[in-house]
Amino acid sequence: LQSRFERLGELDDLEQAIAAQRRAVELTPERHLDKPIWLSNLGRSLQSRFERLGELGDLEQAIVASRRAVELTPDGHPNKAVSLIVLGVSLVAQLDQEKTKRNLDGALLCFMTASAHLVGSPSTRLKAARWAVRTLVDYPELSTPDKLMSAHTVTIGILPEIVWLGHSMKRRFEESGTAGSLVTSAVHAAITVNALSQAAEWLEAGRSFVWSQILSFRNPLDDLQKQHPDLAHRLRIVHDQLQSSAHTASYSDYVPATDHADHRRGLAIEYGHILAEVRRQSGFENYLRRKKLSALVSSSTSLNGDVAFLNMRRSRCHALIIRADCAATAVSLPKLSSRRAGKLRSQWLSYIEQHNARERGMVKAPPRNRCHLNDISAARILGRIWRWIVHPVLQALGLNERQSNGNRLPHITWCPTGSLTQLPLHAAGMYEDDAGRHVYDFVVSSYTPSLSALTRGVDAIAKQRPHPSVLVVTQPDTPKLPPLPGTVIEGERLQEVFTKSRIGCSALNRERATLATVRAVLDNHTWLHLACHGSQDLADPLQSAFSLHDGRLSLADLMTTTADNVELAFLSACQTAVGDEKIPEESMHLAAGMLAVGFKGVIATMWSIRDDDAPLVVEAYYKKLLELRASGTLGSGETGAAYALHDATKRLRENVGEKEFVRWAPFVHFGI
Repeated sequence: LQSRFERLGELDDLEQAIAAQRRAVELTPERHLDKPIWLSNLGRSLQSRFERLGELGDLEQAIVASRRAVELTPDGHPNKAVSLIVLGVSLVAQLDQEKTKRNLDGALLCFMTASAHLVGSPSTRLKAARWAVRTLVDYPELSTPDKLMSAHTVTIGILPEIVWLGHSMKRRFEESGTAGSLVTSAVHAAITVNALSQAAEWLEAGRSFVWSQILSFRNPLDDLQKQHPDLAHRLRIVHDQLQSSAHTASYSDYVPATDHADHRRGLAIEYGHILAEVRRQSGFENYLRRKKLSALVSSSTSLNGDVAFLNMRRSRCHALIIRADCAATAVSLPKLSSRRAGKLRSQWLSYIEQHNARERGMVKAPPRNRCHLNDISAARILGRIWRWIVHPVLQALGLNERQSNGNRLPHITWCPTGSLTQLPLHAAGMYEDDAGRHVYDFVVSSYTPSLSALTRGVDAIAKQRPHPSVLVVTQPDTPKLPPLPGTVIEGERLQEVFTKSRIGCSALNRERATLATVRAVLDNHTWLHLACHGSQDLADPLQSAFSLHDGRLSLADLMTTTADNVELAFLSACQTAVGDEKIPEESMHLAAGMLAVGFKGVIATMWSIRDDDAPLVVEAYYKKLLELRASGTLGSGETGAAYALHDATKRLRENVGEKEFVRWAPFVHFGI
């Protein structure tokens, strides 16, 4: 009856539900195990009637029934958290009537106790934590910043349990969708009280749960192996089993879905037990836990430039900057809101669609009568990105002055979220003014899916910079797809460049570029160049793929590949860095996937590239990259890829014109 009332809104159903629940309470002995359940249900129904009719008597009776339910429920009972939430909601309603600190504290105690009730389900505990945050935000005059920060801390702490390793990859993506607004709210609260390190840690913790899980499987076990070889061996076995089960069985016709799910849950439980045992050992208490900001960047003092996280809320947005010296600072973006960001995204995607820029080789100009209007529109969008986002950040960092001739441009790494992931921040500027400023005049831009992905690459390169060995894969005539004759020219030019530079190069072309062959030799080369069709699967991002001769090399396939010795990848295909705000794990695209596989830097595309533009960019990129590598001017944590791409896109821009955004702006650099 209660459920039917909630569905249809018929008051008579609610009245009958209350009558039945009262009778159930009366007939149930005081110490019966089910009595707390009937009391809690009665309290919830009385609360519903109060919300409908506004009778304070109903609210008072709801509180009495719910409080008694809490008292009768043992502390270790799974239903305790649910009963506490029901009572807390009624106390919030009382708080609405009488705004006192006593009422606030009563409601908050219920929610915080429920969120800490480890026997309860993670979803129930998260619900309690969200109620705590909501109540504190709604009554700031009765609260303190410390209480709000504590509630956010609990919320962020529960999220990894929601995106549990034992769930299927699909469910983890779905569950991670609950994190977005919770994390941005927490980060905003931390920035407001100038707790910038905490804000950075929360933004990092909520940025990419699935990526963090994948990267944890690649965490070196050297220290654990030296001190506790048995634990290291057990952990490695479960690592490998979890990684191999993450994708393959989900798409198999031969393994029942229920069997695979049960097997994965069992592995995740075993993994949790082994990890707990590891953390009980001296010196391993924080093994594979989320790192503090100081720990994340302490070993990465050679970060090449600033890292800018962009945090969006409905009305207030900030850039949270991690400086090259590891200090944190916040920059307010007063002209940006989530609504404006969404509108910019829609306008930009419309511009891309008008140019048919979704598949390599298919970029074209729009009809002549619309071309001029489209270019003005694109210039206006990039101007707003400049004014609302990029320029305020550069100005705050003192990077808005042009460098003298010959001086190296500073470097900045962008970490956008939500709608901003599909905007070309690296191309922002005032193009409607001939003397207007552009971001590429002041800085070299890169992107990263997270700070940990960046520092992981920096640390690896700082320890060992491998001598280049290149694998070039080209597919000019993939079966059932449009031909890409430009990839032949691309491959020939690369052979010339590497031969002159005496760099080892292996080429796989046409029917030689098969799935099995590419996967087998991937770890034998430090650099990978893929010139082929690529596709982003918005329904299932793990099926985003490169099209090889005999099939699709998907992100799911790559994640099961071990490639510890690789350094740089150039993905000369379309849609290899396409983010989508509908995908909970916002950076779930091929470029970020290559970082997870083990590459330290990746060149990718935000939309389609012209088949005849790719050879020019590719040749210029590798020539500049090899020049930088030979110059000895790169820092210990640099690959040179960002500066090489900056130079290559400059050459293309000079050839085609700066307002041909659809041609020169798709190329982006991820990582280091």
